[in-house]
Amino acid sequence: MINDDLLTISVFARACGLTASALRFYADSGLLEPAFVDEATGYRYYTQDQLDGAVMVRRLREMGMPLSRLRDVIDSGDPRSAAELIDDHLAELIARVRSATEIAEVAKESLSSPLRAATVHVDLSGIRLAAALEQVLTATVVDAELPVLNGVHVVVGAGTITLVATDRLRLTTRTLATNGGTGENWSATIDADDLRSALSWIRRQHQVSLAGDGTVEIASEAGVRRCRILDVVFPDHEEMLRSLPSSATRAVVSRGRLLDVVEQFRSRYLRLEIGSSGNDFVVSGGVDEPAVAVTASVSGPAIGIDFDAVTLHPAVGAAIGPEVMLELSGPEHPMIVRSADSGDLTTVAMPVRVG
Repeated sequence: MINDDLLTISVFARACGLTASALRFYADSGLLEPAFVDEATGYRYYTQDQLDGAVMVRRLREMGMPLSRLRDVIDSGDPRSAAELIDDHLAELIARVRSATEIAEVAKESLSSPLRAATVHVDLSGIRLAAALEQVLTATVVDAELPVLNGVHVVVGAGTITLVATDRLRLTTRTLATNGGTGENWSATIDADDLRSALSWIRRQHQVSLAGDGTVEIASEAGVRRCRILDVVFPDHEEMLRSLPSSATRAVVSRGRLLDVVEQFRSRYLRLEIGSSGNDFVVSGGVDEPAVAVTASVSGPAIGIDFDAVTLHPAVGAAIGPEVMLELSGPEHPMIVRSADSGDLTTVAMPVRVG
């Protein structure tokens, strides 16, 4: 029963620094389940006592901790054991950073431009916006008859920025939590080519702000980049997502492993067989190519679905975090690819009919 001690998902999201969609992702993954779900409306409610756990999830995801280890930390029930798990993950990160540093030094030696070398300086605000734009821009395409397909729809709201793009075979949405702002909420569809041109500059900025009025301005202490606003009506992506059938089967799988498997096949059309036997997740291609099993956590009935590799690979590759959640409702319905850190990324990928 709803009472004054319960917090709505939007209030709880602002309090813990996550987005509402990220909270739904973690709940569906078996983490941070709401204290109460209204059966009549489906609204989710949380309590103040859950804030520390939500903040812990946000911090550990910012460290790139995979869901499996994060779940172990939360379920440990012992601060010392949890700290050891965090230390183990940190040690792995340090090893990766050491390796990346060595690679970066070699790469910098091959650069002749001081400006290009300076781009290795990383600032959280700049790199997060640039990374989010790169993830969404993979779902744009140049089409003379449909200029909207070469645009990124930007929605600036209370505490969040949402980026949306579609090439008709995919619909990708990325939401970032912001540090605040002033003025009213606004939205615009920005020319994708202008955003691509601005990416390297954005990545070098300490902090950026967005403002829209005729053109979109991305500003920092170093200057301003202006991007054209397309005179188009962008599809109602929220309505599109709401109209999708309810997911019957979910699979959580390593993003890197799935990408590696997809890249192994010569065949353009791939079949995913999910949950045919327990947690099995099998990818197959042409008749002369052996199928490959992928470790996954599967819930729901077994399902087989076919994809064009050029649709499946970027839908998975653009995801954030070490794993993705695949949601399926049927072999002829779109697959939803979800992932989350402090924000969230959702891609809707259309299957194909083979044979």
